[in-house]
Amino acid sequence: MAAIRTQVIVPGADHKPTNLPFGIVSGEGVDNYSKDGKEYSVTIVLSKKVAKELEAAVLEFWEENRADGPKEPDNFKSLIKKNKAGETVVYVKSATTYPSGDTVDIALVDSKKNPLDPDKYGKFGGDSQGRVNVGLSIYPAAGTPKGVSRYIQAVQLTKFEKGGSNKTSGFGTEEEESIAGHGFEDTPKKKKKKKNK
Repeated sequence: MAAIRTQVIVPGADHKPTNLPFGIVSGEGVDNYSKDGKEYSVTIVLSKKVAKELEAAVLEFWEENRADGPKEPDNFKSLIKKNKAGETVVYVKSATTYPSGDTVDIALVDSKKNPLDPDKYGKFGGDSQGRVNVGLSIYPAAGTPKGVSRYIQAVQLTKFEKGGSNKTSGFGTEEEESIAGHGFEDTPKKKKKKKNK
């Protein structure tokens, strides 16, 4: 049975980019304490509206694919959390390698769909901002569905701050465009203010 998957952009195109206070999407990743190995990880800060939209997207995906599974995925209540700073967040993680042993490459781009060097920008935090293409899949792949897994498919950085550093670098935040080939939807361009003559 083929895995059932979809994707959702967080936050969506009708919202401004959000704070990404922690992200490692390249290199060795971080320790995975729930099982052996390493993983990539991104923390996404959510407004109340974006949090409700994400919950709705997960429930809709679940309802369409749950078959004889429970009315609600077993991990739904742990989807949205509060971090130590009191912010509403969702944690999204991915394995660093496929079962075949091949490395998982997370697409990393700026707001003008330019690829970013993962060695330089693959570790971000602080005041970094952007969007994340979050993949959703039903688990287990075979048998009665139990829950919805979420994983990182791509990251769009509109503002970069290296993790553990105060240095920042903007990436064209005045004009955000779609990220072709990485699932990002068209984002509205800001209207330029007319100068008074």
